[in-house]
Amino acid sequence: MSEKYIEVRQSKKYTILTGIGALLIVAFLLMCFSLMLFKIISGLETRDEIVIVSISICTFLCFAISITVMFVFVMYTYKKQVDIYTSEKIIRKRKNKILFELPYNNIVTVREGFESVFMVLKTHITEANGKKGTRNFYAHYSRADISRIKSMITDKYYNITFN
Repeated sequence: MSEKYIEVRQSKKYTILTGIGALLIVAFLLMCFSLMLFKIISGLETRDEIVIVSISICTFLCFAISITVMFVFVMYTYKKQVDIYTSEKIIRKRKNKILFELPYNNIVTVREGFESVFMVLKTHITEANGKKGTRNFYAHYSRADISRIKSMITDKYYNITFN
């Protein structure tokens, strides 16, 4: 008899909302940058204006780089990361490398949110490299995946409560 399992990815809605949020922030930053360019072109008259514009340009570049890195990380995670729910545990893989395994008997409660699952654990997650992680597991999935996960976990572990 083969073992039953479910492979799930991050929610597409979550990924799209993250992309839209990143684009809105970048649009705001570009508007601020264009105002700084206008001030530079119209002329900097005092030393204070030069300092303010320099600090503003550095701040803009830092925000733009950090938003870009976050956006690329979310897209990379969406493409490469998969969570596998077996009859006994959760396995998180990125590419073909196992990041951690989380047995269901470590779960105290499971809460549902907007396209998300939040699990409170008895002990810390132990990652594959031996490091201790958090005592919570949080992931964004589609509604259909959440209901499949719920039925998978409660088939054998009916003492775990879903809220």
